[in-house]
Amino acid sequence: MKIQYTFFDGRYTQYHTTDVELVQTHKGHAIYQEVSGWYFVKGYDNWQYFGNINEAQRFIDGLLQQKDK
Repeated sequence: MKIQYTFFDGRYTQYHTTDVELVQTHKGHAIYQEVSGWYFVKGYDNWQYFGNINEAQRFIDGLLQQKDK
């Protein structure tokens, strides 16, 4: 699947498109991985990216805590 995510390079907001595959579902949220190893989770109306799957899981846990408030 192709996704487009944004990141700030220190001066401008950049848009990047990449291919990802579903690797895990954590508490009902999908975690995807691209070939270079980055993990992606859809949250806060944008794709968030992480260096390892544990960071992605912690992000999802934080999303769920925000919903409970």
